[in-house]
Amino acid sequence: MVYVDLFNKGDFNEIHIIPEKSSYQVMLDDIKLATITKNPQNAWIKVDGTIPREKLEQVGNMISLRINTLKD
Repeated sequence: MVYVDLFNKGDFNEIHIIPEKSSYQVMLDDIKLATITKNPQNAWIKVDGTIPREKLEQVGNMISLRINTLKD
């Protein structure tokens, strides 16, 4: 799980990240916000959902950080 200020109000929401084959589901409580993955240029993209672009990048960067931390 990661924390993101989804609504730009200074309140951080607990987001759950559920790994799938080559993508990740981004969940807020029991609501699916988006499915995200990396494209061939290694940038995070939205497969489906309604998460705003700037939040997509924040969540994707947090996933990347966690993946890199686990590799070390």
